[in-house]
Amino acid sequence: MILNIHGHKIKITRQLHDTIEDHVKKIKHYFDHIITANVTVARQKNTVTAEATVIMGHHHFHNKLSSDNKFKSVELLFDKIEDQVRRYKDYITSHKSGGVRELVSDLLDAEEKIKVTVLDEVIEKKPMSDLEAVLELAGSRSVFSGYYLNPASEHASFLEKTSAGCNLYVFDGHWEKRSIVLDKRKNILNTDTVENLHIVKDSLESSVDFLILEKNPFRIFESVRTGKICLLYRKNKTSFGLIREI
Repeated sequence: MILNIHGHKIKITRQLHDTIEDHVKKIKHYFDHIITANVTVARQKNTVTAEATVIMGHHHFHNKLSSDNKFKSVELLFDKIEDQVRRYKDYITSHKSGGVRELVSDLLDAEEKIKVTVLDEVIEKKPMSDLEAVLELAGSRSVFSGYYLNPASEHASFLEKTSAGCNLYVFDGHWEKRSIVLDKRKNILNTDTVENLHIVKDSLESSVDFLILEKNPFRIFESVRTGKICLLYRKNKTSFGLIREI
């Protein structure tokens, strides 16, 4: 176990250090991995903020909580992180092979908890051109899809079906959103507009919460646990689809 504790405008006393260490040891029991925990406790006017990132292999668990007391902030923080770790362990098997996952959305600060299902789809490394992908999506009932231009591609590309055509989310040195239209007569794709796209780093749980609260139809994010790009979309109130890179 590697534990790094930093204080900003606050002294890390032996009691506070031991409290944090006890919480990290408790989390370590969930896995056999050697874990690294980076914890910062900072005073800001009348509040104390505790922030931590716990790293287990390729998986990162991060949270930040504030209160009027340093020990209370640490307790609240690790309650959240332990809950994230516990939920992740509950469905870790489905991460390996895809399938249907069940998790509980905390709805961020809301008291109500909602049980949701996520249909997990891993993108195959079968090469496909943009035109082939657009035609395949157009002939299906799906609204979203993902594909690789070739097996050596750094990232997958993602498609969203729209009333005018498709939105293509593609990595070309940086992430872009391209509005494309299919010319059925010539069987070619025409690009209408191009916008730069900012990809956020987030967990699946937080992204589900984001879609529920913001009422957005989908979200593209980089998994903090795997570093892979994922597209999470809403199927109905409690059901979501997840398309992710292999």
